[in-house]
Amino acid sequence: MTALTEQESKWVDELAGRLRLIQAGAATTGAEKRREYLQEEVARQFAEVPPGNRKRYLTALVARF
Repeated sequence: MTALTEQESKWVDELAGRLRLIQAGAATTGAEKRREYLQEEVARQFAEVPPGNRKRYLTALVARF
């Protein structure tokens, strides 16, 4: 598991929650459109993360799923 600070862990948990909400909210939407919504949210959130931290954050996010 990736070591994160409390603040980083909270950020990852919040993003995971948003992704779950998007997935649930788009349950009746086609798979391609759901994927697009999820990718947009991940891209939007990771744009705020310093490039040197993105791999750690992404590893932690993947671990949540």
